[in-house]
Amino acid sequence: MEVMKYRALLCLVTLSVAGALVTGCGGTPKPPVNSARHLQEIVEVGQTLDEFQELMTDSLRERSTIYPAESVEKKASGNWSLKAKAGASIGETDAPYLAVVVKPDPDNTKYYTVFFKDGKVIDAEWFVSTYASFIHQVLGNQLDLEGSE
Repeated sequence: MEVMKYRALLCLVTLSVAGALVTGCGGTPKPPVNSARHLQEIVEVGQTLDEFQELMTDSLRERSTIYPAESVEKKASGNWSLKAKAGASIGETDAPYLAVVVKPDPDNTKYYTVFFKDGKVIDAEWFVSTYASFIHQVLGNQLDLEGSE
């Protein structure tokens, strides 16, 4: 009888350990991460720019570009309205809004973009290269869209 209790307990412990291993493998990635796909899983609304950057490895951080903006707004249609901060340069963080664009992972073609208001994450979205290029042109002060709707 004592042997059966021991085997049952051993079986329970084995199942618990196996379950923990399986769950641990498919869980949330632990920072710092080296891919935009993993970054997307751990970015949260309200994180500061510093907290966001701490989530990335140096190599992923090097694949990201910070764009200062005067305004960033997601319309009800799902489209984004962006306005560059006059006189600002790429990489500056002294702006009411920021867009941080992360270049695609080798196995992906989309750019992961995280938007900040007053230094805190407000939203994030994946964009195809055409739209990522548009963000670069507008917020990089290379294209003036003021007055056009």
